[in-house]
Amino acid sequence: MKKIALLFIIVFSVTLVNSQVHINTFIVGGVSLPNFKYSYDKVSSPRSIYQGYTGGLLASTGFMGGTKNNMMLNFGLNYLQAGAVDKAPTSTTFVESKIRLNYLQGEFFISLPISLLEICGGFYYNYAISGKKTYSKADGTSTTTDLKFGNQDGVDDAHRDDFGLSLKTIINVSKVKFILGYNKGLFGISANALEDVYNKTYSISIAYPLGKKQ
Repeated sequence: MKKIALLFIIVFSVTLVNSQVHINTFIVGGVSLPNFKYSYDKVSSPRSIYQGYTGGLLASTGFMGGTKNNMMLNFGLNYLQAGAVDKAPTSTTFVESKIRLNYLQGEFFISLPISLLEICGGFYYNYAISGKKTYSKADGTSTTTDLKFGNQDGVDDAHRDDFGLSLKTIINVSKVKFILGYNKGLFGISANALEDVYNKTYSISIAYPLGKKQ
């Protein structure tokens, strides 16, 4: 996974050097609507959306020339809250459990403008900076524990690294970008060998330019 992240950074750096164009930067903020694709011992179990927040910076440049070209290259550096809610935990003591993952996210995607829209596709890499699991009881009380990150089955809860597809639709209104996003994890994030857990995160964000748009 770390090799993929390194390749991710190298590809973006080489692309910027070769593009030789001005870069437009945006500040981005919005809500995340994360969930998990979850199964235990090959048996699927539904999870619910656990709303969070996302924010960061977006850099955009034209492909092999000025920004008037059709194809645009984009890089995002974000703080992203992911996770999911289990409304039917196997424990009889609890009525609900929630997992919150806080990621530092890098994105690289290509966008194709069509009138006021941009259709986008690319990849993301997430690095977990923290995480918590909260168990709620019927009496309204709850217990929260920190997640342990690593690769040891039976010791750790989750892997720090996550990599997957990044899909977006961007609506341009004057200087502002309205961004509808979807991230689909390609690798399981659970350290438990019996669990298959994949991130899937929708997001709704607004991007506003920093400085004069070029």
